[in-house]
Amino acid sequence: FHSAVVKPQPKSTSPNSKSGNLRRGKWTVEEEAYVARVIQDFNSGYLNAPPGTTLRTYLSDKLNCDPMRITKKFTGDACIGKRVFHPAVRCSNNAALIDK
Repeated sequence: FHSAVVKPQPKSTSPNSKSGNLRRGKWTVEEEAYVARVIQDFNSGYLNAPPGTTLRTYLSDKLNCDPMRITKKFTGDACIGKRVFHPAVRCSNNAALIDK
């Protein structure tokens, strides 16, 4: 007689979670470096993201974490909650930067 052990799967209410395992807790050095670059490209309009995407949503998707983790990290002067992406207009001066 074998008894099957069934582990309950975590429930996810976040649309960002594909596997149900959202990243939590302390930020790694790599995450902080990645976010710094994404913010730079976001502000320049160089991301491959649809117009109107919020920085908070973009980062939570890319980092596989709850958007509240982004909000908690960036408060006060560093607040990024409502910033919206506007793509740069492609021209010869910025084409190489956009394609990076």
